[in-house]
Amino acid sequence: VIAAASSSSIIASFFRGPTTPTQTTDRNFSTTTNNNNNDTTTTWQPNQTTSTFTKMQSTCPELMKAYAQCVISKQNEGVLEQGVCQEEYERLMDCFRVARSSS
Repeated sequence: VIAAASSSSIIASFFRGPTTPTQTTDRNFSTTTNNNNNDTTTTWQPNQTTSTFTKMQSTCPELMKAYAQCVISKQNEGVLEQGVCQEEYERLMDCFRVARSSS
């Protein structure tokens, strides 16, 4: 279970870009006003990256887990360096490309 949770955070880091407080609070929200009593409802809407990442998570969970386990294992062994989990990474990216192209 720890590896599964870690896989999401590790893989999510590939898709995160720089954010500002404005982006964090305003992005992906839509506001709807009910004309009858002027009630306003704010709803979160996933952006394309969020939707694509969710699709990747459901399409490639075992490959995500294998990559995360490799990274965590190498980190715990003190030998984590670029390319150490290259085989797992390449399989995962191949799966991601397929998932993304079918979006």
